[in-house]
Amino acid sequence: MTGLLKSLPPKDAPEFEEKKNEFVARVTAEYTTKPEFWLMVYEDIRSSFLPVLQKKSH
Repeated sequence: MTGLLKSLPPKDAPEFEEKKNEFVARVTAEYTTKPEFWLMVYEDIRSSFLPVLQKKSH
């Protein structure tokens, strides 16, 4: 996704808003239709929360 983000034109470019909307639509479609992304998000959240939860249980 970062490659796509880097391909956006500068914020002051006339086509920026259109390209940004296309980017958001594409990312949204991919995140809502590809289970492999769901697992990545789950694992990221889990790796953030697990250490905190383990500290509280001791």
